[in-house]
Amino acid sequence: MTKIDIATDKTNESWNVELVSSKTDVESGLRYHTKLEAKTGMLFIFKDERLRTFNTVGMNFPIDILFMDSEGYIVSIVKNVKPGRKAIMPPEPAKYVLEIPAGEASEY
Repeated sequence: MTKIDIATDKTNESWNVELVSSKTDVESGLRYHTKLEAKTGMLFIFKDERLRTFNTVGMNFPIDILFMDSEGYIVSIVKNVKPGRKAIMPPEPAKYVLEIPAGEASEY
């Protein structure tokens, strides 16, 4: 796990995240996890900034998804995504995507 900080106008919090950048790891994501503890997540790191499509097919729990641009600014948040959703795409391009336990994005 790697520690990252997320700062907004409202809060500054530290998170322990699993870093993911390989194609295989990106494709499997949280699929084989049974849960996420509070203040933990999975950070997807891509080579470029563009529109990203995510899904929660095969997952066992709901999540919040934070999409961030190349400078690390949050450009979109999709909250309480239930398992089985096939296409989650925000309107803004992203280079980083952070999946966290459902309800944890309420601070942002």
